[in-house]
Amino acid sequence: MGFYNTTPLPTAVFVTPTGAGVNPLCILKNESPSQTLFVGLSACTPNTGIPLPPNESVRINTASQTLYACSNWSAGTAAATASASAASAGTSSWTVASGGMANIPVGTYFLIGSGTGQEALCVATSASTTTITTTTASLFEHNASDVLHAVVTTPGVLRVQAGTSLPPVASAALPVASG
Repeated sequence: MGFYNTTPLPTAVFVTPTGAGVNPLCILKNESPSQTLFVGLSACTPNTGIPLPPNESVRINTASQTLYACSNWSAGTAAATASASAASAGTSSWTVASGGMANIPVGTYFLIGSGTGQEALCVATSASTTTITTTTASLFEHNASDVLHAVVTTPGVLRVQAGTSLPPVASAALPVASG
């Protein structure tokens, strides 16, 4: 059993065990008193993940893929505008419009995009007012001139219990002795 403090970024919380005859199962419980958490695959966000309300749990009997979790977040104040060129998924260096933002402290989260393509990223370096690198690559592509927003986040605690279950067993009817 493990406990995970969620952040706006998706974090792997369950890695599927491998091997012949292994039937992985996973129980996820949101230990937070008032924060909804989100679980899903590697691109888990509040817009793409499955909500797990406070103090609720879910049992996944055949967890066949690695599971991720993130905290809830929303867009705060608009902080800058991305450059005039689009960014593909996998981008970790961002150029913002001139004078867009003062050096953002390392570890600061920001949002970029909209709808199911909106995601939070974390500042790794901010050497100038126009260039930011992030701790992880973007999950989604982003349009030219997307607005970067400050993040309002509600982190929580997720308890993860992992294990395996026995494979299904075929049963046969046995003859009943009469006598």
